[in-house]
Amino acid sequence: MKKSFVAVLAITASSALFSAAAGAEDVRLVNADGTMLSELCIAAVESGSRFRNLMQELKLVAGQESEVRCNGRSLKRFAADVRAKLDGTAQPVFVFRAEDESPISQLCMAALESEEAYEATKARLRSQDGVLESEVLCNDMPVKTFARKYRNMTAGL
Repeated sequence: MKKSFVAVLAITASSALFSAAAGAEDVRLVNADGTMLSELCIAAVESGSRFRNLMQELKLVAGQESEVRCNGRSLKRFAADVRAKLDGTAQPVFVFRAEDESPISQLCMAALESEEAYEATKARLRSQDGVLESEVLCNDMPVKTFARKYRNMTAGL
Protein backbone atom coordinates (compact mmCIF):
# COMPACT_ATOMS: atom_id res chain seq x y z
CA MET A 1 0.00 0.00 0.00
CA LYS A 2 1.42 3.34 -1.01
CA LYS A 3 1.14 6.16 1.52
CA SER A 4 1.09 9.80 0.65
CA PHE A 5 2.42 12.47 3.00
CA VAL A 6 1.61 16.14 2.57
CA ALA A 7 3.20 19.15 4.27
CA VAL A 8 2.23 22.81 4.03
CA LEU A 9 4.83 25.54 4.43
CA ALA A 10 4.90 29.26 4.09
CA ILE A 11 7.95 30.96 2.67
CA THR A 12 8.09 34.54 3.79
CA ALA A 13 10.34 37.49 3.32
CA SER A 14 10.63 40.02 6.10
CA SER A 15 9.48 42.92 3.92
CA ALA A 16 6.84 41.22 1.74
CA LEU A 17 5.55 37.78 0.92
CA PHE A 18 7.49 36.44 -2.08
CA SER A 19 9.05 39.82 -2.64
CA ALA A 20 11.23 39.87 -5.73
CA ALA A 21 13.47 42.42 -4.05
CA ALA A 22 14.02 40.32 -0.92
CA GLY A 23 17.52 38.97 -0.59
CA ALA A 24 18.35 35.43 0.49
CA GLU A 25 18.97 36.60 4.05
CA ASP A 26 15.35 37.80 4.27
CA VAL A 27 13.77 34.43 3.40
CA ARG A 28 12.34 32.37 6.23
CA LEU A 29 10.64 28.96 6.11
CA VAL A 30 7.58 28.76 8.35
CA ASN A 31 5.82 25.57 9.42
CA ALA A 32 2.34 26.79 8.44
CA ASP A 33 0.38 23.77 9.68
CA GLY A 34 2.57 22.85 12.69
CA THR A 35 3.13 19.25 11.60
CA MET A 36 6.28 17.16 11.80
CA LEU A 37 6.07 16.60 8.04
CA SER A 38 6.37 20.33 7.46
CA GLU A 39 9.35 20.32 9.83
CA LEU A 40 10.83 17.53 7.70
CA CYS A 41 10.50 19.72 4.60
CA ILE A 42 12.24 22.60 6.37
CA ALA A 43 14.98 20.29 7.65
CA ALA A 44 15.56 18.99 4.10
CA VAL A 45 16.47 22.56 3.14
CA GLU A 46 18.38 23.61 6.24
CA SER A 47 20.17 20.64 7.83
CA GLY A 48 21.07 17.13 6.73
CA SER A 49 21.51 15.84 10.28
CA ARG A 50 18.21 17.33 11.47
CA PHE A 51 16.53 15.83 8.40
CA ARG A 52 17.88 12.34 9.21
CA ASN A 53 16.81 12.69 12.86
CA LEU A 54 13.28 13.68 11.86
CA MET A 55 13.11 10.78 9.40
CA GLN A 56 13.89 8.43 12.30
CA GLU A 57 11.46 10.20 14.63
CA LEU A 58 8.69 9.91 12.04
CA LYS A 59 9.66 6.26 11.48
CA LEU A 60 10.17 6.85 7.78
CA VAL A 61 12.61 4.54 6.07
CA ALA A 62 14.88 5.38 3.15
CA GLY A 63 12.79 5.77 0.03
CA GLN A 64 9.64 6.97 1.80
CA GLU A 65 10.82 10.58 1.59
CA SER A 66 9.87 10.42 -2.10
CA GLU A 67 6.24 10.16 -0.94
CA VAL A 68 6.41 13.38 1.07
CA ARG A 69 4.96 16.45 -0.63
CA CYS A 70 6.06 19.93 0.42
CA ASN A 71 3.80 22.68 -0.92
CA GLY A 72 2.60 20.29 -3.62
CA ARG A 73 6.09 19.27 -4.80
CA SER A 74 8.24 16.29 -3.98
CA LEU A 75 10.46 16.85 -0.95
CA LYS A 76 13.58 16.62 -3.10
CA ARG A 77 12.28 19.14 -5.67
CA PHE A 78 11.05 21.49 -2.91
CA ALA A 79 14.43 21.45 -1.13
CA ALA A 80 16.32 22.06 -4.40
CA ASP A 81 14.01 24.92 -5.41
CA VAL A 82 14.20 26.65 -2.02
CA ARG A 83 17.98 26.26 -1.85
CA ALA A 84 18.24 27.83 -5.31
CA LYS A 85 16.12 30.76 -4.11
CA LEU A 86 18.26 31.14 -1.01
CA ASP A 87 21.44 31.03 -3.12
CA GLY A 88 20.02 33.60 -5.51
CA THR A 89 20.35 31.21 -8.46
CA ALA A 90 16.65 30.53 -8.93
CA GLN A 91 14.93 31.74 -12.06
CA PRO A 92 11.59 33.38 -11.28
CA VAL A 93 8.51 31.26 -11.91
CA PHE A 94 5.22 32.71 -13.08
CA VAL A 95 1.79 31.14 -12.75
CA PHE A 96 -0.77 32.14 -15.36
CA ARG A 97 -4.48 31.47 -15.18
CA ALA A 98 -7.00 32.11 -17.92
CA GLU A 99 -9.75 34.37 -16.59
CA ASP A 100 -12.22 33.04 -19.12
CA GLU A 101 -12.55 30.52 -21.96
CA SER A 102 -12.37 33.12 -24.71
CA PRO A 103 -10.44 32.29 -27.88
CA ILE A 104 -7.78 34.88 -27.00
CA SER A 105 -7.25 33.39 -23.53
CA GLN A 106 -6.96 29.95 -25.09
CA LEU A 107 -4.35 31.21 -27.54
CA CYS A 108 -2.32 32.93 -24.81
CA MET A 109 -2.30 29.82 -22.62
CA ALA A 110 -1.35 27.61 -25.57
CA ALA A 111 1.52 29.99 -26.41
CA LEU A 112 2.94 29.36 -22.93
CA GLU A 113 2.58 25.60 -23.19
CA SER A 114 4.57 24.92 -26.38
CA GLU A 115 4.98 26.00 -29.98
CA GLU A 116 3.02 22.92 -31.10
CA ALA A 117 0.08 23.70 -28.79
CA TYR A 118 0.17 27.32 -29.93
CA GLU A 119 0.10 26.43 -33.64
CA ALA A 120 -2.72 23.90 -33.17
CA THR A 121 -4.81 26.35 -31.14
CA LYS A 122 -4.12 29.15 -33.63
CA ALA A 123 -5.25 26.99 -36.55
CA ARG A 124 -8.40 25.86 -34.71
CA LEU A 125 -9.34 29.39 -33.65
CA ARG A 126 -8.65 30.90 -37.06
CA SER A 127 -11.08 28.48 -38.65
CA GLN A 128 -13.71 28.79 -35.87
CA ASP A 129 -13.60 32.39 -34.71
CA GLY A 130 -11.46 34.24 -37.22
CA VAL A 131 -8.86 35.20 -34.57
CA LEU A 132 -5.89 36.95 -36.13
CA GLU A 133 -2.56 36.44 -34.39
CA SER A 134 -1.48 40.02 -35.07
CA GLU A 135 -4.46 41.34 -33.09
CA VAL A 136 -3.93 39.21 -29.97
CA LEU A 137 -2.47 40.77 -26.82
CA CYS A 138 -1.61 38.64 -23.79
CA ASN A 139 -1.05 40.72 -20.65
CA ASP A 140 -0.76 43.78 -22.91
CA MET A 141 1.99 42.19 -25.05
CA PRO A 142 1.84 40.74 -28.55
CA VAL A 143 1.31 36.99 -28.19
CA LYS A 144 4.73 36.07 -29.67
CA THR A 145 6.54 38.45 -27.29
CA PHE A 146 4.51 37.08 -24.37
CA ALA A 147 5.45 33.50 -25.30
CA ARG A 148 9.16 34.31 -25.69
CA LYS A 149 9.24 36.09 -22.35
CA TYR A 150 7.32 33.58 -20.22
CA ARG A 151 7.21 30.12 -21.86
CA ASN A 152 10.17 28.68 -19.98
CA MET A 153 9.34 30.34 -16.67
CA THR A 154 5.82 29.07 -16.07
CA ALA A 155 4.53 26.62 -13.49
CA GLY A 156 1.42 24.56 -13.31
CA LEU A 157 0.09 24.86 -16.85
